[in-house]
Amino acid sequence: MTELYMEYERLMFVIAGRYAADPFEQEEIVQIALVRLWEKIDTLRQVSPHAVASYIAVTIRNTAINYRRKHRKEAGRQVPLDTAMEALPELQVLPADARLLAHENRAAVLRAYRSLPPEDQFLLEGKYILHCSNEALAEQLNCKPDSIRTKLFRVRKRFLALLQKEDPDRG
Repeated sequence: MTELYMEYERLMFVIAGRYAADPFEQEEIVQIALVRLWEKIDTLRQVSPHAVASYIAVTIRNTAINYRRKHRKEAGRQVPLDTAMEALPELQVLPADARLLAHENRAAVLRAYRSLPPEDQFLLEGKYILHCSNEALAEQLNCKPDSIRTKLFRVRKRFLALLQKEDPDRG
């Protein structure tokens, strides 16, 4: 395979250069094509040298086209950083009062959560943090999946009561 690369290196990069101006992209295209050629090494050994050159040229061309198509799709999915920051308000710098209020709210939620019994904590964590299904939670708690909905309703009710006791103005 090394001899093949050394013999046709220039051809590979010339063809890759038709589809990508960036030398790094050209190298990436050639490397991807070499992997594909390596998978077909038995075929390459059986054909004439002229056919090998054609086979390599077509492989490089097709790889370059696929590479460009893939990267065009990826470029369409990229979002400018400014737009992303606007879409994620929690990453924006908040005024001092808002940060203090958010910190106090988190502390109150954490205190209420920690005052729940372990089974209630397990249910809330499993459902809302780990996104477990009712069936998975039922298996862990040795109960029926239908009873998980009822248990979650009661746990949420207790949790909200603890939060309101923590901060009567909350709700």
